[in-house]
Amino acid sequence: MNDLKYALRQVLRGRNNNLTKIISLVFGLTISLVIFITIAFQMSYDKFHPDVDNLYVVNCQFNAGEDKRIETTQISGPIPYAMMESLDEVVSATTVRQFGYPNFKSGDQQFSLKAIFVDSLFFKTLGFEISKGKEELLAIQSNVFISESAAERYFGEKDPVGEVLRMENETSFTIVGIFKDFPPNSQFSGDIIMPIRNLLDIWGFYYGFEGGDSFFGYVKLAPGTDPEIVNEKLPGIWHKYWDVEKYEEAGYLQRYYLTPLKTSHTGSKEIRLLITILAILGVTMLLITTFNYVLLSVSAINRRARTVGVHKFCGSSSAHIFKLFAWETLILIGFSFTIIVLIIVALGNNAPLFDYFLNLKNISIVLLIILVISAITITIPGLMLASVPAKQIYQKVISSKRGWKQVLLLVQFSGIAFIINIIIITFAQYHFAMNLDVGYNMDNVAQIELRSLMVREEEEQILLIQTLQQELSRLPFVEHTATAEMSPLDGYGGAGITDSNHNTLFTARGVHADPNYLQTLGYELLAGRSFNKKREVVVNELFVEKMGWTDNPIGKEVPRYGTVVGVVKNPIGSVFRGILPTIFSMPIVNPLTLFVSMSEVTTESLTQLNQVVQEVIPNEAERFICIRTAYNSGNQFIAVIGYMIVAAVTLLILITLMGLLGFVADEIRRRSKEIAIRKVFGAESSDVIRMVLNSLVITTLIALIIGSVAAFFTGRLLLQFFLLKITLSPLIFVAGSVIVCVIIFIATWLKTRLMLRNNPLENLQKE
Repeated sequence: MNDLKYALRQVLRGRNNNLTKIISLVFGLTISLVIFITIAFQMSYDKFHPDVDNLYVVNCQFNAGEDKRIETTQISGPIPYAMMESLDEVVSATTVRQFGYPNFKSGDQQFSLKAIFVDSLFFKTLGFEISKGKEELLAIQSNVFISESAAERYFGEKDPVGEVLRMENETSFTIVGIFKDFPPNSQFSGDIIMPIRNLLDIWGFYYGFEGGDSFFGYVKLAPGTDPEIVNEKLPGIWHKYWDVEKYEEAGYLQRYYLTPLKTSHTGSKEIRLLITILAILGVTMLLITTFNYVLLSVSAINRRARTVGVHKFCGSSSAHIFKLFAWETLILIGFSFTIIVLIIVALGNNAPLFDYFLNLKNISIVLLIILVISAITITIPGLMLASVPAKQIYQKVISSKRGWKQVLLLVQFSGIAFIINIIIITFAQYHFAMNLDVGYNMDNVAQIELRSLMVREEEEQILLIQTLQQELSRLPFVEHTATAEMSPLDGYGGAGITDSNHNTLFTARGVHADPNYLQTLGYELLAGRSFNKKREVVVNELFVEKMGWTDNPIGKEVPRYGTVVGVVKNPIGSVFRGILPTIFSMPIVNPLTLFVSMSEVTTESLTQLNQVVQEVIPNEAERFICIRTAYNSGNQFIAVIGYMIVAAVTLLILITLMGLLGFVADEIRRRSKEIAIRKVFGAESSDVIRMVLNSLVITTLIALIIGSVAAFFTGRLLLQFFLLKITLSPLIFVAGSVIVCVIIFIATWLKTRLMLRNNPLENLQKE
């Protein structure tokens, strides 16, 4: 108890230095803790399901020609049920499709609900909890379940079960149950669960074995079942559902297999990239924060040397000195973590991470961080302090411990150099993505998906779209209009390309649009013209290359599609998808995505477009959006990562500066006699500043090399997630090194100037 009281007094006595330590710990550990909990949150996705170890996602691998295989979780609708029907190991299966925000009316209310379409085994298979109602009621096409939050939002205290919801086409649905909201760490989201049959009857989806691969499938295996055994059996069950031999003879090969549901989220490229960068940031932040604390403690040893000497002279052992320092460190760490918890509670009260932070399972993350911090921050400076001899009572300063301080500075400078180079790489990739020539005009074209027309009859769809195009064309700033089945940002659908003998060559992206599409979106025609009737197609350069056409492609036949009448410049989907072979042709069904090219896209012009839409289709909930805006939103993921790194690196710089300023102050105190003598004999402040900077040169150069090399290999790893990417130019690392040097120079110059205000004669008198 006496030791604890003494430690408290020491903490209060050295409040200036300890306040710096606390600020450093709070800044660094708050970010580290949030980063590690965010990683744990991402890795917890879909692990809350009952029997999660027996739940699997249905995957499909199909050939795309030239020995290339494409893997996807989008499958044909009946596949999961066929697995359950054919294999005893599959005890339950469900097909799911998340699709849009249908408009509903209930009494005087009108609202949109995010819909998820499922079959009757959805709840049984995945184990989502029902608050009210029976899961078997989903077998009836007109029955729906709504979420607890939707029930409260639109019905208040009134029981919504039994209420009738009506769509724009007057189709009625009865609310028969309420389900608990999907957890934030679930791949499923939605406010209304509807029977999947409605996708077929209302929206015209195909639900069969030979196409319609826009569904997602999930199966539950019997406990103890090896999924690899199931995967081995799957190829043998498809013969009774479709003519497998016919497709294989045509070169179209596909293989279905199962992967664990609990790893499906972290298996995506974007999430792996996010977790990788977060892990790098978290570890770097934790190391720099920890070693900054150690540096501040080591730099303060000179000031405490005589006190330790007195303790030693009075009989205290080195172990006792170490124990006293350990108590001081634990008090500071404990106080810092108290502040951190209060910050997280204050900032995260409405965030999913807050609940996850309070999860007892994740307290181990906090405890592990505390253990690592405590071990390092106590051991290194504690052993140094305990080694101070009793004779130190007669001396003002002790040996500099300069080697240790240089090593600690090296770690921090290397970390800063590493992170700054990574942030330059990230924003260079983001700038590259934002300025990529995608092959069409994104800046002056707006798009809208007319979802409300999906429930209308075909003749009514055609009439409304034609009327809308006519009215839009009356606006003075509108140049062209066109329709297509989907936006170019959505990647388009798959189109199997074969030779004349029906052998599969490759899979292209199929664009079904009207004849004005290429002109409206500004695709650059390299040869020929646009298509204007069925059996005419336009292809891109990569398509021509993959077909092996070395002469003029105009007039060539593409089996099943028609005659090539034009070639366009390669369009680019995104930095993740890259360039794909593409074929443009007339639509198969009524295209409901409308495009408008304008002289200039402004807020006012978009408002006028949306006003016309509301006049022609009053119940349309969607709005026009500039394609450039939508594209930037799709790549915002890269920017978000960049901003996260900026926030982290800002705090890292502040933390490192605290350690650097402590080092400079200690160096000046340690060499105060030398500095005083130099100044007495005419040395200028600039000479002393140069002396202090010279002591940092070697450490800084080594740190820049270590940080740049680490950033180079890490940058290469991160860029592997992109098909289209920047080249890691040496200029990136030169720029990063210059930034680090400027930061070190400014901080050292300011601190040295401040400390040199003392009269040199006073320093000599103290000696």
